[in-house]
Amino acid sequence: MNDNNKRGVIMDLSLLGFMTVVLLTAIFMSVGPNTFFFNLICLMITFILVIITYFTNIVTGLIFNLLFFFGQLVYVFYVSMYKDGFTLGYAFWLIVPPVLCLLIYGITLQLREQIAENIRLKRNNTRLSALDQETNLRTLNMFDEDFAVLSMGTQDHPAHLNMMVIRVRYWDSLKSRLTNDQTKELIHLITEQVNTYFNEQNFKYIIDHSVPTWGILTFHEINELKIIRARLKEDFQKKAAISEILGSVKIELVISISNYDKEENKTSTDLLAAGIKELQYDV
Repeated sequence: MNDNNKRGVIMDLSLLGFMTVVLLTAIFMSVGPNTFFFNLICLMITFILVIITYFTNIVTGLIFNLLFFFGQLVYVFYVSMYKDGFTLGYAFWLIVPPVLCLLIYGITLQLREQIAENIRLKRNNTRLSALDQETNLRTLNMFDEDFAVLSMGTQDHPAHLNMMVIRVRYWDSLKSRLTNDQTKELIHLITEQVNTYFNEQNFKYIIDHSVPTWGILTFHEINELKIIRARLKEDFQKKAAISEILGSVKIELVISISNYDKEENKTSTDLLAAGIKELQYDV
């Protein structure tokens, strides 16, 4: 029996138990030895405790039950000493409130778990829509949103916003010679290089899968990016050469560096187009 079925059985049994206890309570109030006024007060407090448990949690409900329990003990002690004496009818209201609270918790257990599961699914869906499933990099949609924020930040930021674009040289002729495994390994290897040379303070994207394109928005200086470009290419060549899957294929990267200019690159599309255009000058 899986967890969902177990919770379903607990909810069904709790509901049956709750209805049974409510029925027994109604019968007790009709034929029990306690006064109607005392029974009514205890019944009202009991349902308040049930409501508290329903909207909070079982721990809070039992804490309030404990306070009610001690309140009843004080009253029973007073009645036993100065009134008609103790009867077993008083013990009924010491037992019923915590039992009903436990049963209402069992009824809502499945509902609480379902709500928690829905929240987890919603978070996962939000994450998946923001990140590419294959590379775990940000998507083109996130690129547009991030650019809007970062470009505004450059107005008060002393550094300049730059973009690096990465593609595979001669991809159109190369892709027909690559198997699916080789293509996946190639994308994985380049993504690994991007993550190696750019930390989480930079914004890394997979721009396109049909023509594999990576983009990085960064505040690194142009000179720093040129050094990174050279090292990234060299490191990639070494790893591709020793790869069991890619070792037989000659693969080179083309990498461009472009600077954001609010006059020339007014939108994210303008900056991306400028970066792709610059690729032709990386020889």
